[in-house]
Amino acid sequence: MKSLITFLFAGMIVFAADPAWSRALNGLQLGIELDSLTEPTFRITLRNASSSVKSIRLGVEATNPPLYGIGFQAKRLDGKLIQVFDLAALKMTPVGGLVVPRIVTIQPGAAILMNYPLKQLEGLPPLKELHSLIVTFESESRIDEMGKEPRRDLWSGRISAELVLSE
Repeated sequence: MKSLITFLFAGMIVFAADPAWSRALNGLQLGIELDSLTEPTFRITLRNASSSVKSIRLGVEATNPPLYGIGFQAKRLDGKLIQVFDLAALKMTPVGGLVVPRIVTIQPGAAILMNYPLKQLEGLPPLKELHSLIVTFESESRIDEMGKEPRRDLWSGRISAELVLSE
């Protein structure tokens, strides 16, 4: 039986089936699932699996949709890895001409949900040609913010999760 996870997202509570999870790294886990009930969408979850509050550089402030530190690779049935790009990142418009880091705090047990409709992923082969999709989140602990001291309290690391679509 799949477990259910509760997300607090834009003021709404959303229930989702358990994604394919990475191992925890420095208290964070990354999960991926495919929701095809409406528009086919990969749902990426970043969960605080530790007992302490985590501050992370989630991505950058930008126009809609938000930009996250997420990367994608598709593994075809023949085993070939293909780099997949987020069209929103390719079309990013900085806020006021600046690229400003988006720093968030995640409470223990809480999660952040990020949606990637298939049409937003450039270079993604048709799902019937895929073995799996690999998603990676990477964040540095040190960032410079326009003359401020670098933040040393931020989560740092690189985690990946793989959703197997066909055996």
